[in-house]
Amino acid sequence: MNKNDVLEAIAHNDTLEGLDLSGIDLSEADLTGGRFWNTNLTGANFTKANIQKTGFKNVILREAKLHEVDLTRADLRGLDMAGASFDGATIFMTLFSDADLSDANFSGANVRWVVMQKTKLHRTNFRKAIVEKALLQEADLNDTDFTDADMTRTVFMSTDLRTTIFTNVKFFKCVIRECNLSAMDLRGIQFNTVLADGADFSDADLSGCDLTMSNFMNAQLDRAKLVDVTAPNAMFMKARLPMADMRRGNFTQAFFGEADLSDADLRKANLHTAIMSKAILQRTQFTSSDCQYADFSHADLSFADFSDTKLYMAKLHRAITKDTFFNGSKDVMLRGHDPDLAEAEDFTPPE
Repeated sequence: MNKNDVLEAIAHNDTLEGLDLSGIDLSEADLTGGRFWNTNLTGANFTKANIQKTGFKNVILREAKLHEVDLTRADLRGLDMAGASFDGATIFMTLFSDADLSDANFSGANVRWVVMQKTKLHRTNFRKAIVEKALLQEADLNDTDFTDADMTRTVFMSTDLRTTIFTNVKFFKCVIRECNLSAMDLRGIQFNTVLADGADFSDADLSGCDLTMSNFMNAQLDRAKLVDVTAPNAMFMKARLPMADMRRGNFTQAFFGEADLSDADLRKANLHTAIMSKAILQRTQFTSSDCQYADFSHADLSFADFSDTKLYMAKLHRAITKDTFFNGSKDVMLRGHDPDLAEAEDFTPPE
C-alpha cells in the first residue's frame, strides 16, 4: 500500500486497520479525517503532512518522522513512538499520556501545554527545547536530556529525576513537588520561583544556583551544597538542612521558620532580614555573616558560632543561646528577650 492508496481509503471514509505500513512515505499528504487502527507505521515519513483530525488507535509509530507537522490538540495517548523525531513540529496542547517516547527527538522544539503524564521519556532528547506548561507527572525521565532547555511552568510531580540531565536548564515557575533529585549535580541552574516543596535534594550540589523566591518547604537538603546561591525571599519552612554547605549564599528575607540547620555552614552568608524563628541551629556556623535584622525568635542556637557576625537589630527573643559564641560580633542594638511579647505569647484567654 502506498501514499495514493492511503489517500484513496481516507477519501472513501475507510478505516486503515491491521495494516503494515512501515516505512511508508506520507510526506505532505493531507490525512484529515483518516483513521489508523492497529497499524504498523514504523519509520513512516509524515514530514509536512496534515494530520489534523486524524485518528490513531493502537498504532506503532516507532522512528516515525513528524518533521514540521502541526500536532496541535493531537491525541497520541498510549502510542508507541519510540525513536520518533519532531524537528520543526508544532507541539501545542498535544496529548502524550502513557505513550512511549523513549529515544524520541524534541531538540530545539517548542513544546507547549502538552500532557506527558506517565509517559516513557527514557533517553528522550529535549536539548535547547522550549518546554512551557508541560505536565510530566510520574513520567519516566531516566537519562532524559534537557540540556540548555527553557522550562516554564512545567510540572514534575512525584518523579524520580536522579538520572535526568538538566545541564544549564532554566526553570521558571515550575513545579518539582516531591521529586527525587538527591546527589544530583545542579550547579549554576536557574530555579526561579520554583515550587519544590517536599522534594529530596539530599547531597545535591546547587552551588551558584538562582533560587530566587523558590519554595523548599519540607524539602530534604541534608548535606546539600548551596555555596554562592542567590536565594532572596526563598522559603525553607520546616526544611531539613543539617550539615548543608551554604557559604556566601544570598538569603536576604528568606524564611527558615522551624527548619533544621544543625551543623550547617553559613559563613559569610547574607541573612539580612531573614527569618529563622523556631529553627534548629545547633552548632551552625555564622562566622562573618550578615544577620542584621534577622529574626531568631525561639530558635535553638546551642553551640552556634556568630564570631565576627553583623547582628545589628537581630532578634533573639526566647532563643536558646547555650554556649553560643558571639566573639567579635557586631551586636549593637541586638534585640534579646522581649518581656511584653513573652507575656502576650503566654496569654491564655479565660474560659
